[in-house]
Amino acid sequence: MAQALDYTLSLCQRMGFHTKNADGLYGYAEIGEGAEIIGCLGHLDVVPAGDGWHYPPYA
Repeated sequence: MAQALDYTLSLCQRMGFHTKNADGLYGYAEIGEGAEIIGCLGHLDVVPAGDGWHYPPYA
């Protein structure tokens, strides 16, 4: 997960975003300035919903 976070934040930096890595727990990228913001949340640990789950993946 640390590699996925580092890669994503590095990609955002190359695109001109200011990034923050909070001790590997989460990160964010931001661009622009002003009092109003728009946020988009996501996660990097998506895996296929195939076989081998202990719990149903969409339950």
